[in-house]
Amino acid sequence: IAANHAVKCIRNFSRTLKYHVTTDGHCPDLNITMDMTDAQVNEAKGMVLRQELAQVWDYDNPTELAYVDRILAPDVANRPMHALQEISEINASVFMKPVEEGGAGLDPYHSQSIYQSVTTLQDVLGACERLYKTPIYTGATRFTSRCVFLWTNLIPLSLYPIMGPIATVPASIVVAMFMYGLEDIGTRIEQPFGV
Repeated sequence: IAANHAVKCIRNFSRTLKYHVTTDGHCPDLNITMDMTDAQVNEAKGMVLRQELAQVWDYDNPTELAYVDRILAPDVANRPMHALQEISEINASVFMKPVEEGGAGLDPYHSQSIYQSVTTLQDVLGACERLYKTPIYTGATRFTSRCVFLWTNLIPLSLYPIMGPIATVPASIVVAMFMYGLEDIGTRIEQPFGV
């Protein structure tokens, strides 16, 4: 039973991480508007996450339902960390415990491997949070887009003497498409979670 619960917690981690580092969890059913408060956004994300977690957890089982209720409680600030904490507690209280005491009697090497895996997932969570919470100076983005706009509008003036009136327009369009494509890629890199 504990192994099954631990596996479900691992599946739970990825789902909660998705909603933790994005505004909408990339869920089309979640409608978030600009006039919503943080509490309303978290409540809406919690309702959609509850529906998504129904694929993992058996809501007819009171123990599993209690876990889902705990992780979706309004006072839980970091749901992915909560899932990792649950895995660590299962490892300490069940997997490492000797069989005579009602545990799984897992070899210390394997138990240590579980802790290392949890630590790796915590590092991934921390890296995602750093990416998500690092502010991007909007002036740099605006300056870049203005420079690209100015450059693409002035390029026909420099190409006209070289290419003539017929080839200048298509060449300018091709160059502008590449430059605006690079600008779009840069903007998407600034916000990797699609905020």
